Amino acid sequence: MSNEAEELLQKALEETEDGNFEEGLAALDKAFELEPDYFNQFVPINTRGSALLGLERYEEALAMYEQALEQPEDSFDTYTGLRNKGLTLSALEKYEAAIECHNQALEWYETSVKEGKALRDRDDLAPLWEDKGWALINFDEYDEAMICFDKAIECIPDDGWLLYNKVCCYALQNKIDQALKSLEQAINLEPEVKDWVKEDPDCENLSFDPRFQALVSIAI
Repeated sequence: MSNEAEELLQKALEETEDGNFEEGLAALDKAFELEPDYFNQFVPINTRGSALLGLERYEEALAMYEQALEQPEDSFDTYTGLRNKGLTLSALEKYEAAIECHNQALEWYETSVKEGKALRDRDDLAPLWEDKGWALINFDEYDEAMICFDKAIECIPDDGWLLYNKVCCYALQNKIDQALKSLEQAINLEPEVKDWVKEDPDCENLSFDPRFQALVSIAI
């Protein structure tokens, strides 16, 4: 395995992690040219899937994650592949399949913890719980969705955007009081929520309440 290929793979990992998906994909393509065996390894293939997902090339990303899941090195790789596959299925609006994938990913995460293979803390589960919650909302399963959003918040308690999911879930059920209470908490954690909620169609019914106007007009 060439040093140049390893350096390119590392660059791809860093660029993709930083959200520079075009650069990450370009580095990966060069790495694959230099080291064809990367096509048989989980990390390079999974990383390519993540770059494609970030570029909204969902079908290609799904194919990469499915290929990655054919060759995991351990239980944590399987968790990671299933988690990413679930996120991609949701992006493709295949919500039932996404929920099933997320459930499998959660089981594999617990397995990886028991085996001492988990490489990341439980905050890595937050996007999974969040995505599963929104998938459930598409089936009007609001109570189950709220459980998922609470699980996501448990992973990262000080994330205002995770709390904002509850605002939307309450608003979609026309539970105005609960939505506004959660909105105040979300704004306190993440002031940008204040601007986002004004344009969010999921929360349009809140805009007629004077308490909403007071919350979004506060200078923070």
